[in-house]
Amino acid sequence: RDPRMASGSGKGGDIFVGLLDSKVTETNLRDLFSEYGSLKKCKIIVKKKRQGVPHAFAFVRLDDVSKNNAAISGLDRKSFLGRNIKVQLRKPPNSRNNKNRNGKALAQPTTEKKRVDVRKTSDQYEEKEHYEEEGIQPAWYPPGAEAKRGKIVLFKDEIEPSFFVPKRLANESSELITAVNDFHFAMMNDLPRNEFYYNSLKAAITKDSTLVEIGLGSGLLSIIAATLGAKHVTGIEASRQLARLAQMNIATNNLRERVSVLNAMSTEIKAEHLKHGPVDILVSEILGTL
Repeated sequence: RDPRMASGSGKGGDIFVGLLDSKVTETNLRDLFSEYGSLKKCKIIVKKKRQGVPHAFAFVRLDDVSKNNAAISGLDRKSFLGRNIKVQLRKPPNSRNNKNRNGKALAQPTTEKKRVDVRKTSDQYEEKEHYEEEGIQPAWYPPGAEAKRGKIVLFKDEIEPSFFVPKRLANESSELITAVNDFHFAMMNDLPRNEFYYNSLKAAITKDSTLVEIGLGSGLLSIIAATLGAKHVTGIEASRQLARLAQMNIATNNLRERVSVLNAMSTEIKAEHLKHGPVDILVSEILGTL
């Protein structure tokens, strides 16, 4: 049973909508949910991170709460105002962190619960608690992944005070910046590697191909697949910063209609999140450079 659709639970049938653009309006949300009926409630919350980057989430309630499951299924991971939003039933506060994904009570820990450091690099907020409730805890997270547990060290905190740190890098994850410098830059400029993938994809792709790439990164391989004629490409990327960068690259190449970006761990993705039908080609280059 999908924990997003626990019928009868939640705060009065409220639906949580996360990963929203900070400029979202009530009219935007009413239009988004119009297919499933009118909204009885629409509360938008906009907050700022320490580095001043705004983010937003909302709680909405349909006039007919029996339509909740249909709305959640249809809108979760949907592209809305340039972002792939998170939509699920709101969990009541007293239900958090005391049940597993099957609804069974968990034994209370004997030690103090670990908390994630509040210094985060992007839109991590209430929906992260929802992920934790669902029991999604991969054994390994890639550098810069939003779901990653533990302390996130900012780049500026690892640089000697006497050195200049550009604002665009100061409040980003040090681990992510290291990964970009050590791997992504090299991969983007690795001509033999890129030619190999181009030729391999060219041999496999037809006009009816639906492709998924795990580990989207800069978006290069997904862009290649789309330019080679794939019907649709979905790229999955755990790091929000890299997902945004990939979206910029995709838009620059006029491929937004044919390449979708999901900001999530691949272990979180289910069939219903892939809106363009069954997938017949899977691409994953997660080894970096040698």
